[in-house]
Amino acid sequence: MKIKKYDGATMTEALEKVKQELGPEAVILNVRSDASSGSVEITAALDVNHDERADFPRPERRERRPTEDTYSMIQEIREIKEFIESYAEYHRYARLPKELHSLATALRDNGVETSIVDGLVQWLLIELKGDEFDDRRLIRKKTQEVLRKAVKIGSGIQVKEGRSTVVSLVGPTGSGKTTTVAKIAADFALSRKMAVSVITADTKRIAAVYQLKCYSQAIGFPLKAVYSPQEIRDAVRSDSAQLILMDTTGVNSLNKKELDQLGAFLSALGPDEVYLLLSATTGFKNSIKTVNAFKSLPVTGLLFTKVDEISTPGSILSIAIKADTPVCYLTDGRSVPGNIELADAEKMAEWALRNYA
Repeated sequence: MKIKKYDGATMTEALEKVKQELGPEAVILNVRSDASSGSVEITAALDVNHDERADFPRPERRERRPTEDTYSMIQEIREIKEFIESYAEYHRYARLPKELHSLATALRDNGVETSIVDGLVQWLLIELKGDEFDDRRLIRKKTQEVLRKAVKIGSGIQVKEGRSTVVSLVGPTGSGKTTTVAKIAADFALSRKMAVSVITADTKRIAAVYQLKCYSQAIGFPLKAVYSPQEIRDAVRSDSAQLILMDTTGVNSLNKKELDQLGAFLSALGPDEVYLLLSATTGFKNSIKTVNAFKSLPVTGLLFTKVDEISTPGSILSIAIKADTPVCYLTDGRSVPGNIELADAEKMAEWALRNYA
């Protein structure tokens, strides 16, 4: 990739310089004009590997270490890309009425995905009339209502009468499954005075079993470690607790074999609920990829962890809307018991509207 800047007294002159040196395959990365002099600076790029040499035999590929110049070029490309993205982001909403521009900016600053912001803005442009475009309170109220209705909220764990209620937590490594199992166990055992037991299939990590054993002793619930689907069946049959929770090993969502193994464990368990845990720090794109990968499993709800560790909680709202799966719980700390609550659509909508009061 060859990147270079070209100056000209006019746009035509600068473009001519680009064409003469880089040819018609050049890509314009940025254009900057000087208001006082009228001069123009164009940043252009050319893929030097563009296939003019396609008919020549390819040389033997050799391993090469990146040079300092290569790192410098990569950094320059990243900076240019970031500039273009921020420039486009700013101008996306620049021509909107003032209040809608402020709303869109606040939503994006709070982590709401562009596609959701665009949809809201388009709806408001149709919905509002006349002086309503200047009424911030009305715009905020309408936006909050739309966002609240867009999020599906689950009821959380509902313990059945006359039999054990079985709940499993699944998710990627590091999403907080073991700590969250302990939080739920503590809530039902200590606060609701119910009989709770825990099964752990996360036996690959010694630390996870030890951690649950410590919680088991502190809270007072029985703990069983299982290593196969058959052991899970036996553990559930012999357990009379009102609530049975199962912790599972972290799964690489790109690894079909691991997902299939987890599916076999869940099939043996026969759970009433399966909660997919997503760390709020993971971000929108990777979280949606995880949600899609886990669709092969009987997931009934989402549980977001580490909510306290992000500054743009609107991303959680975006994930919930895009995933189209009920959100059941949120956790915002490592304390056991505590730091877990039922999901609230109104609260999640408020996250998206921070700084737009």
